[in-house]
Amino acid sequence: MNPVTQKCFLKISQILQQRNGVVLQGDSGVGKTETVKGLSYLLGNFVFLFTCSPTTDLSALGRVLNGTALDGCWSCFDDFHLLPEQAISVFMHNARALYDSFSARLPKITLQDGCKVEAHPNCSLFLTVSKSGFRNLPKDVQAIFRAVSLVVPDHTALLRAKLTSLGFKGSKILATRLQLISELLKEQLSEEYHRHTSFQSMVEVIYRACQRREMEKTINGRMELEGGRLSRSSSAMSYQQLTAFAASPVPSLKTGNNTDKNKKVISSNPVVAAMKESHIFVADALQDVLGPRMTGDSYLVFKQILGDVFMGMHDTSGSRQILQKELEKAILMKADENKLFPHSPWLNKVKQLFSLSLVNSGVIVAGPPASGKSSCIRTLVQALNHLQVSSEEPAHKIVKINPLSVDSGTLMFGGQNASHTWQDGVVTYVWKKAIRNHCNTWLWFDGQLTCAWTDNFNSVLGPEKVLQLSNGDHLDLPENLKLIFETTDLQIASPATLSKTGILYIEGDTLGWRPLSKIWLDGRNQQENAVLSKAFYRTLDPVFNLILYDTRPIIPVTEVGLFHSCTNLLTVMLNDKAQSIGGQLHIERLFVFCLIWSVGTLIETSERKRFSELLKVYTSVLPDDEQEISVFDYYLDESGEWDTWQSRLPDITYVGNTDIMGEVFIETQDTVSNYIECL
Repeated sequence: MNPVTQKCFLKISQILQQRNGVVLQGDSGVGKTETVKGLSYLLGNFVFLFTCSPTTDLSALGRVLNGTALDGCWSCFDDFHLLPEQAISVFMHNARALYDSFSARLPKITLQDGCKVEAHPNCSLFLTVSKSGFRNLPKDVQAIFRAVSLVVPDHTALLRAKLTSLGFKGSKILATRLQLISELLKEQLSEEYHRHTSFQSMVEVIYRACQRREMEKTINGRMELEGGRLSRSSSAMSYQQLTAFAASPVPSLKTGNNTDKNKKVISSNPVVAAMKESHIFVADALQDVLGPRMTGDSYLVFKQILGDVFMGMHDTSGSRQILQKELEKAILMKADENKLFPHSPWLNKVKQLFSLSLVNSGVIVAGPPASGKSSCIRTLVQALNHLQVSSEEPAHKIVKINPLSVDSGTLMFGGQNASHTWQDGVVTYVWKKAIRNHCNTWLWFDGQLTCAWTDNFNSVLGPEKVLQLSNGDHLDLPENLKLIFETTDLQIASPATLSKTGILYIEGDTLGWRPLSKIWLDGRNQQENAVLSKAFYRTLDPVFNLILYDTRPIIPVTEVGLFHSCTNLLTVMLNDKAQSIGGQLHIERLFVFCLIWSVGTLIETSERKRFSELLKVYTSVLPDDEQEISVFDYYLDESGEWDTWQSRLPDITYVGNTDIMGEVFIETQDTVSNYIECL
């Protein structure tokens, strides 16, 4: 407990003694809700957390106030400023009746619905609002509820307390290092990365380090029992065992036995050895949690800062290698079954997603289209199914939802129907089904992270781990349910959501066309493989760079999409002309023809000359014609020779006294080329 918290507790206690409500205001992440929960824990009072939203049901709000008055507990209305005016009016009528009864010492109060209940003297109401939300509250709210403003606490002291409670040695130095890394990252990285280095992110790092420590002890214990000889059944840790650490990362407070006596001594001094071991776990946890959020030069800056702060400290134990090796084997097997090439950067992203899923209840997978996000999630779940040590362990399954496909929040999260009975939505139905079942469910949301639907998960992603429905009911987050959010960017995502989730960013160049070409070429015969592999590496990079960066395509395109368009057309051409292909030159000409009409047609007509000139530089199979015509004026005939589209135009005889309006279709070079391409 830091001095700021003590002052807040003292102020809140004085307000409660005066029989008034408490409204806590402050920025996101300062600990408004946690302050109420902490004080209730110290005083032994039960606190009911109610998350407010624009869709909060009025009847649910009334039931909560009714139950609070009868039971004598505390009720905390989180994000009270998000309630609509009608809901605030209902709340204030009941709250005024409650506190007026306390002042008049009346045994019963009359609520707005006319119900008379006995008011327990110990009940209290708490509101949490943002700074801007507090200014917009009605005056009668500020008359009944006394304001307590919270400021940003001393994060170093909080981190030190968290590290000490989890049994880490040298917690003071560790907390200082974590805070130093956070400050250096904010100074040297752009503003978009500041929200990724919040206090909540550092807490996630500590929990991840605690899991690493427990897994290290488990692996070393097995090595002791097996005499150093580990079979697959003894070395491989199933997902069920790993999630056991994630479900209960806080070990016993008896920290004296946290260091294994049989482990190899790092230093002659056991205290120094334990401190160094704790620092190693935290340094690697920083890499596991914050590393996937960084991209490009930002990741290099992060690695440099991490190396400078934790100089010479990295994991040299065998547990990490054993677990990564088993997981990597399963990923490679499933990638091969799905005809995916296990590109090294993409493979690392799959393993990073697994690490984040052990720490966080929800993980955001962000990246541009066609960067391998979906295949990354799907391959990991399939690999975890393969890693099951026994058939008795629960299987893993994916439930995919497109949240932006519906506009109604009721359809997504449930609501009252015309008969005023509760009806589950898509999310609540899947949620309750996951609670009943024993299998591990990965609830996958594919769409932009807008506040309209992601704010419903704030209480799930936080320490409470409950989904609050509009009728006031709570659905606990079971251990066998993971939330995955797939999106293209984080520009419009809520800061509250970003601070409570693990984030994996997949860059656009993580996949690229090269790994896809290996899979595609493996499906062709030897002659086509040899010819096209050389043609791909000679022409695709400059052509794709021209389309993506030097021109303005008619529609948004990606490198992977361009490659798929080209190879899909080429596959049809090669299969259709399999009997008439005359040799290597014919094959390469077919590829160039497909490249022209699948990629080159995506740019404006005025820019096609640049495309034509570039293609002539990187390939020698185009027609050598001195005329001022482009590659778009040629087609490939059945024999594999180039000919002009003009030669395919039919001869037209026009009779001057004949009315041909609407009766005759005049073929042009464009209509002929488009017609043949559609075939």
